[in-house]
Amino acid sequence: MIAFTMILFAVCVFGISVAIWHMDPGRDSIIYRMTSQRIKKDQ
Repeated sequence: MIAFTMILFAVCVFGISVAIWHMDPGRDSIIYRMTSQRIKKDQ
């Protein structure tokens, strides 16, 4: 059961990473707007 949970978690993390990697900056997505505003605020 623990091994199955670890594999499922790894697949989820990999999927999220690929989704963020392929995210189009020109597309008005909520995640991109939130992160870009935060980066501008930090500078």
